[in-house]
Amino acid sequence: MLPIALRYIVIQKGLAAARAAQARVDEQAVSAQLQRIRTALRTIKEINSKATGIRGLADGVSTDAELLRGEIGSALIACEEALRTPLDSGEAT
Repeated sequence: MLPIALRYIVIQKGLAAARAAQARVDEQAVSAQLQRIRTALRTIKEINSKATGIRGLADGVSTDAELLRGEIGSALIACEEALRTPLDSGEAT
């Protein structure tokens, strides 16, 4: 992103210098392209923001899944212990 930002600034400075020197430059074309760049940069910012939100949600889902794995593990251990420990003949559940 930094190289894009630097090139963008250089072009802006070049356009300003061309205006100051009253050089023959297609100012409208350059300005239109700079507007395209600004719009694209704004869109990239929005996409990155959404991606950050998605990563946060994905981390939450992973945490929930990990908790459920722990719950399953605990239940399996309880089942295994129950199978190893016979009930007295008078006890029934």
